[in-house]
Parts: sequence; structure tokens; C-alpha cells
Amino acid sequence: MMERRGALSRAEWRWLIIWIVVALIVTSAPYLIGAARSTPERTFGGFVIAIEDGYSYLAKMNQGAHGAWTFTLPYTSEPHTSTIFYLFHLLLGKAAALLNLPLALMYHLARLIFDALLLIVIYRFTAQFTASRAVRRIAWLIITFSGGLGWLLLLAGQPNWLDSTPIDLLSPEAFTFLILYAFPHLALARTLMLLGLLALWGKQSRPARSGLPNPSACRGFGNPSRARADRSRLRTAIVAGLCWLAMGVLVPFYIAVIGAVVVVGLIADAIKQRHIEWHDVGRASLAGVIASPMLIYTFVIVATDPIWSIWQAQLIILSPHPLHYLLGYAVVGVLAVIGLLRPPASNLQPPKLIGWLLVVPLLIYLPFNSQRRLIEGWQIPLAIFAASGLVYRVLPVWRRSRLVKRLTRYKRYSVHGLTTWAIAGGLILSSATYVLLLVEQSARMIAQTPPSFRDGREIDVLRWLDGQVQPEDVILASYATSNFLPTVVNAHTFTGHGPEAAYSDDKRQLAAEFFAAQTTAAWRSAFVRRWPIDWVIVGPLETQSGAVDLSSIQDVSVVYDQSGYRIYRIKR
Repeated sequence: MMERRGALSRAEWRWLIIWIVVALIVTSAPYLIGAARSTPERTFGGFVIAIEDGYSYLAKMNQGAHGAWTFTLPYTSEPHTSTIFYLFHLLLGKAAALLNLPLALMYHLARLIFDALLLIVIYRFTAQFTASRAVRRIAWLIITFSGGLGWLLLLAGQPNWLDSTPIDLLSPEAFTFLILYAFPHLALARTLMLLGLLALWGKQSRPARSGLPNPSACRGFGNPSRARADRSRLRTAIVAGLCWLAMGVLVPFYIAVIGAVVVVGLIADAIKQRHIEWHDVGRASLAGVIASPMLIYTFVIVATDPIWSIWQAQLIILSPHPLHYLLGYAVVGVLAVIGLLRPPASNLQPPKLIGWLLVVPLLIYLPFNSQRRLIEGWQIPLAIFAASGLVYRVLPVWRRSRLVKRLTRYKRYSVHGLTTWAIAGGLILSSATYVLLLVEQSARMIAQTPPSFRDGREIDVLRWLDGQVQPEDVILASYATSNFLPTVVNAHTFTGHGPEAAYSDDKRQLAAEFFAAQTTAAWRSAFVRRWPIDWVIVGPLETQSGAVDLSSIQDVSVVYDQSGYRIYRIKR
């Protein structure tokens, strides 16, 4: 069935809402199990995947909840510039404080809201390029639920094949399911990216091309229709620029991704039309200028502040071996190639999407620390072509196949029913990685495994400490404790997160040595004199290798000693 391009019928809205609810339930199931298994003794921390990063998001929210409007790295003891990075999480923290909600609950409410918004915008985006209801729906289902063949590596016992986790378990930018599962700021960033593209790539009223001048323009009265078209172009360029400016506040380097996508889209259109549409070039340029301040701001901060420079240098997210991408997109990629090589006569408007497909494989191996994240959104054009290839090329062959003809001799089978099962089977095959992921993580939630679950005594200790510290204080604890600590305590830790702790590897090793049972009191005393440590926590995670006693160190006193936890105050 065909719809009007760029418009959604009531039937499509009903279908979309039902499937959005399904997607939100599926991606929330392990969290709901974790919340149900939470007890005062074993408390669910709020995350089942990317847990170290998840706690860092709560730490950022905690700063906002305590009144901060600008961000400082909670896992770094060195002074550094306060910035507007992570403004999204600061605002979420303020909302949690205003509504008197736990930070983790506020985070997941935001996840549900922005996931739903993203899924609506994705469907609307696919509708811009195809009038086929079947292509729209299948493309949306592929984008929402599909992964790659990473499950084959997992079942083969190769979770670190070619020195990398399977890409469909590693990169939320590459697979939308992971965004829906854990990252509301990425969901909002992609929503803004697509809204900007819809504004810039949407239908525009253009003045008719003619070799003759407009008579009214020659008389000096102007052309009203052309003026309206110019105003419309200006508005859409401003809207696109503002969307991408907001996107840049969330993830600054996505601006570079969208810039590359827009440029190749202009080139693709120029090749198809055999001329350059300078109105579109002007609109794209204006949108780019509006979007650029956050990217410029990021470069200035990183260039002028040594700690933020270290943060950027430690933020290493490199692309894995190309074979991982081939495995990740094998199923959908084959269908997309079919859709590209034999496109339907009038169903798609593909030049911009083809340009998007071509440019991203070049981006993800540029000499840049965060290569892997430059694949942002690439799954969307791939899925649109895959759905087209499936609907217009693969399924007609399937319907004419001998197997279908034989089965339809029986009353219980129909061509429509067998086609539906074929589509469902393909989707299940492409989403098998996430089925395994959900089962494994649900089992971990039932078992209350750390670090998703925290010792209830630890949380009580941290709440007490939060009432004693100043925001500029630095707390020393084990790496595992330090990662969770700023989610409760509004202060800084000595270590606790890879990229966000300056000199992270060295500090992690120093912290481990400080809490090692064989470390001498003299070494610990020299350590606390060298580093600006104000508090030390000694609990079960710090004493795994043996007892740790700091009482012999000068100017260190015990201020808390309960339930197997000690907190030491260092006088300066």
C-alpha cells in the first residue's frame, strides 16, 4: 500500500504507537527485573550495560542536583575549567531534585521519553524517502531491533575476536537498539540530527526555471511566490541549524558527521540534476554556521585547558577490524545491496541516502580518537535500502518459489502468511544478538551481581559522607568504589573512570597500590602528602587483598567506623 511521501496515515500511527510500546518494554525488561530484585542489603544501581559510563552519567546528574550549571570532571583531582559539557545530564539532575526523584529513576524516565521521540522521528524520516507503507514499516523494525551476527561469535566462544567485542554489542551509534537500551542523550542527539535533516531535505517550493526574466521583477515590484520560497528556505535552514546546535551541546563531534552527510548529499543531488542548486548550498551553509559554535567551543576548551586536553586524548574509541563491520551489517547489508543495485522505478529518492552510505565508511577510519562514533545514524539509510530490496526484490522471488507453492496447497498456509513468517524470521535472525543480551543481563539481575548491584552499607556510608564534604574535596577509594561514589557524594574522586580521570591508568595503579596489604605506612604517608587527598574510604572493596590500617599516618584520623567501613579525614 502506498502513502503520500512525508505523511503518516492514522493506520500507520496506530501501528507505530503499538510497536514503540513493545520496544520500550523490551529495552526496559532487565531494568525492571533489577528494580524488583533490589533490597536494602543489595541495592540496584540503575544500569545493566555500560555500567561504568552509566554511573558517570549519574555523577553528572548529581552535580546538577546539587545546583551546578556548569560541569567539572568528578573523577579528577586536578583543577580545570568548568564547562557546559554534559549540560543534558546537569539538567536531568535538576529535574530529579525538583521532582524529588532518585537520579536513576529520572535517568530512565528520560530514556523512555527520548526513545519514544526518536522512534517517531525515525519513522517520519523513512516516510520522507518512500511512499510504501511496507518499506517504511520494515525499515523501522530493522532500525529499531536489528543487530548483526555478533551472536555467532558469542556462541563460538569468541567474544574478543580480532581484539574487539562484536560491533553490535559495542557501538550505540552503529545500532539503534543500544541507544534505546541505555543512552537517552544519544537518543535525543539523533532525534535532533534527523529533525535537522528533515528540515533541510524536506520539500521546498522553488521558483520555476525559465530562460525569461519575470516581468514583475523587471518592473521592480518583486515576485511574491519567489519571496515566499526564499523565506521558506531561510526558515528551514535556521531550524536545521538550531537542531544541530542543540545536538552539538549533547555530542559536539556529531556536527562533523552531519556536515559530511549534508555535503555529500549536495554533491549527490548535483550529479543527479547535472547542475548545482545554489539555494541549497546557501541553506546548508547557513545551517552549518548556526550549528558550529559548540564544536568551536569544544576545540577551544581542549586546546587551552591541559586537563580537558588529557580527557580528549584518553577518550579513545577506535573502529575495530573491518570484518567486525561486515559481520555487524551482513544480513541488512546484503538486502541493501539488492535494493541499491535494482532500485524500484519510482519508490525511492535515493541520491542523498546513497551519499550518506558512501561517506561514513571513510569517516570511521579517519585519524581521530573517536572513530567508531562517526558511524552515527548510518544504519538508517542502510535499513531503508534493505527494506526496499526485501519488499520489491526478495519477497516477490519468495512468493514464486517452489517451497511456497507447495505449502500453499494446504489450507493452513497462505502466501501472505508465509511472507509474514519470512519477514519475521529475518528480523529474528538479525536481532539474535540482542535476544542473547537481554537473557544474559536479565539473569545477572536475578542473581544481583555487582557492579549493577551495590552493597547497601556502602550507600549508607556514602550518604553520610555527602553531608560532610565540600564540592572541591577529593576522596580516595578503590577504583570500583570510586566509579559509583560521585553518584551519591558531591565531591571529586582520585580515580574511577577511564577517560574522565586525568592520568587515569597511572592513578588507577596508584590507588591499587595504596590499598594493597603489603604497602608500607611510609609509602602511604608519602602518597597523601603528594596528592591533594582529603578523605580515604576503606571498605570491603578496598580490603580484598588484606587489612588496610592508616592510623599510623600523621594527620590522618578516623571519622567514621561502622559496618565494615572506615572513613579517614586527612588534615591539611
